Amino acid sequence: MATPITQRKDFKWLLAGGWILANHAGYLNVVCLMDHQAVGHTTGLMGNSALQIANQQYVDGIYNIFVVLCFMVGCCITGLFTGCGKFHLDSRFGIIIIVEAILILSSFGIVHSSATEFNKWAFPLVAIASGMQNAMCTTFSGAVIRTTHTTGTSTDIGIVIGQWLRDITYRRAIGKSERAERPSCMPHPMSDRWSSPSLEVTSSTLNW
Repeated sequence: MATPITQRKDFKWLLAGGWILANHAGYLNVVCLMDHQAVGHTTGLMGNSALQIANQQYVDGIYNIFVVLCFMVGCCITGLFTGCGKFHLDSRFGIIIIVEAILILSSFGIVHSSATEFNKWAFPLVAIASGMQNAMCTTFSGAVIRTTHTTGTSTDIGIVIGQWLRDITYRRAIGKSERAERPSCMPHPMSDRWSSPSLEVTSSTLNW
């Protein structure tokens, strides 16, 4: 049985870190929205891109789709770093936060040191950083299949791709003879259950 979060030894650190990350995400979202561009709200981005394409604003529509893909790349990076192990405070998450900080500082550098027409390239960097942070929190809290909340769905897809890449790298490193000694993050193609410490999907969950 899983230990309640309030009884974890690192609960105070998790609470403080969660508060800081929540404020950080809100700050980034508001700053980007002031320039009329969302980065972490992929539901709105996909809806907006659909309207733009329908109105023959193809460049703007494709750009919003690109921002969503950058968000998923950030989730993939986190999944690649964390694998399918249970969450605990270690250097992996420190590396994720450092990379996220570098991306955000780079985006601010683009905005303050380049011409206005190049500012749009700052948003994909912020989207990658937001995806990394969202995936890191999802790895801790667990994930479920969502059908109307595409931010969560994009996060799930990015994490799974990252875990899949990590699994492939591990398998190549240990060789065929040792594959059976470590459970894979990925399910068997004929299995009707997807199970890992961070992601769990069953056939009864898919109610589209």
